[in-house]
Amino acid sequence: MILNNYFQIIPNAISPRVCDNLIEYALDLKKKKLNTHKANTSDSNFILSEEEKKEHDKKVRNSNVVWISEKWLFRELYPYINDINKNMGWNYDIQVTEPFQFTIYKRNQHYNWHIDCNSVPYNHPGEPSHGKIRKISMTLLLSNTNDFEGGDLEFDIQDKNNEEDNIKKTKNLMSKGSICVFPSFVYHRVTPVTKGTRYSLVAWTLGPPFKWGYYEFKK
Repeated sequence: MILNNYFQIIPNAISPRVCDNLIEYALDLKKKKLNTHKANTSDSNFILSEEEKKEHDKKVRNSNVVWISEKWLFRELYPYINDINKNMGWNYDIQVTEPFQFTIYKRNQHYNWHIDCNSVPYNHPGEPSHGKIRKISMTLLLSNTNDFEGGDLEFDIQDKNNEEDNIKKTKNLMSKGSICVFPSFVYHRVTPVTKGTRYSLVAWTLGPPFKWGYYEFKK
């Protein structure tokens, strides 16, 4: 789908103090081994063997995550998602937000090109989707940009003939506390971290499956 706007960034949306508190809270959960695990690519490699899945995950995604379900976070961040959805002209029918994913990228960790939505409803463990799919994604940068190198959020809008012209970088657009919101079907990646640690908070807002012409993406 060709869009007029593929992503929107709001600089300094969240205060540095709140960012630091979120990092401290999530790392405490990780230390206690609560809601934390090595990130994988979920259902996208369902046809692979267990050994092939491990290799596939390592090539595509290498990070650690902690799941956070705090109502105040939803109240704080959802208005940004809702306003951008309208202001960018997407106007997607969004109804519910998944638990937030705190993501840790250390040296050599990354997430290669991917989209956040599938053509079938997504089910988070313990959080049934009720037939809904991911429609809008949000990432909040929690780290100071001088605390890590690499780890750049980039988009591939895929509507130009020259591949390099499709790549949109956010390296100089996002600082600590900045929010980036984009449709979940837009290709994006986090390049490998080469130094330090990058912390971020990710959320996905769900709604009814899209209808493309005569086809509806659902099970």
